[in-house]
Amino acid sequence: MSKTSPIFSARRRSGLSQPIAALLIAIVAIALVAIVWAILSGYIGALGKREGIQITASSAFITTSGGGAAQTGLCVSVSFKNIGTTQISNIVGTAYGPGGAQLGINLAGVNQLDPGAEGSLYGCGGAGAVRKGDTIVVVVRGTTAAGAQISAQTSIPVT
Repeated sequence: MSKTSPIFSARRRSGLSQPIAALLIAIVAIALVAIVWAILSGYIGALGKREGIQITASSAFITTSGGGAAQTGLCVSVSFKNIGTTQISNIVGTAYGPGGAQLGINLAGVNQLDPGAEGSLYGCGGAGAVRKGDTIVVVVRGTTAAGAQISAQTSIPVT
């Protein structure tokens, strides 16, 4: 007569008892419901959100006089959007030349933005050593309602 392997014998059966297995399933189900509720109510979704400024458009161009013969200045325009969930205030823009030196251009425009709102800054000033075809950098900075400093920058070819 052949003997059955102890691996397949009924006496060797091990595992969780039915009440313990049911309790574990209930705990996992409650945890999943709590996670779904937290995501839908915004508790977990808010953790991944960042406050910020997104630059949407920009331009820089040389101004001339005398039929285009003499370069007289540089005008810069930058448009941006508040992509965060709080208001941004104290918004300023700074333009930097090809060598990294700050240009003497006062960028004026919107000073604060509500969440999702768009704004722009514009200014003209002396071109200095900047020429047509150069690339300048514009940095837009602001402060969130919580006091955090945020910024965005873009490179702009001068036309």
